[in-house]
Amino acid sequence: MIDQNIVLKIIETADIQPDDTVVEIGPGLGALTAELIKKAKQVLAIELDQQLYQKLLDVFADQKNLELIHLDALQYQPPESYQLIANIPYYITGKILRHFLLEVRNLPEQIVLLVQKEVAQRICAGPGEYSLPALLVQIFGQPQIIHRVSPHCFRPEPKVESVILQIIMHKQPLVSDPKTFFKLVAACFQQKRKKIHNTLSNYLNLDRQTTDDLLKEIEIDPNLRPQDLGIEQWKKILKRVIRSRKEN
Repeated sequence: MIDQNIVLKIIETADIQPDDTVVEIGPGLGALTAELIKKAKQVLAIELDQQLYQKLLDVFADQKNLELIHLDALQYQPPESYQLIANIPYYITGKILRHFLLEVRNLPEQIVLLVQKEVAQRICAGPGEYSLPALLVQIFGQPQIIHRVSPHCFRPEPKVESVILQIIMHKQPLVSDPKTFFKLVAACFQQKRKKIHNTLSNYLNLDRQTTDDLLKEIEIDPNLRPQDLGIEQWKKILKRVIRSRKEN
């Protein structure tokens, strides 16, 4: 990132308060870090690359509200209350979201990420265009694209456009068991072109007729495809799946 205006736009979007703790992933050379420490009470910056980590230690040696952590972000357990704000490596966007939404003990209060435009569009998609990332994110929060970022803002220039993505978290996840929900949806989206009664029967190891009856019981058309189902319909399926397993 070489455009300071984009760094400041990320800071503006996050609206960091003086008592906030921020978790930053992949601070790199510290362009975003330098602005975060001006606003937040504490910044926890996670850098895996040894050379960059050492350089950051030198650059920010006198900063008392910055803790540099040499660690794979996918192994990190965040504090109880924090904002997740980062310019992350695009190729691990999905893994980062799964880790901080499904695997950590404490969910972030807000997420602001610089990500690839196409990935953000999939995350923000609605009924008829739902994807696995969209359903994962949207059970935890409301995603929105805040600002488009040109490749010219980076050196070297990437071959893709980027955006600032903000996820405003719900007070509680929209489903009672997010991990089971994700496993269910992930299994069905492995064959998203197939109708829901096909993918669900495979997941539940049930015959087609039994699966059709189960779906009709909760008023869902068995001929719909996974991307056509809204979150409320997936919630119905999850509830029925959990009940079915208890009965068996």
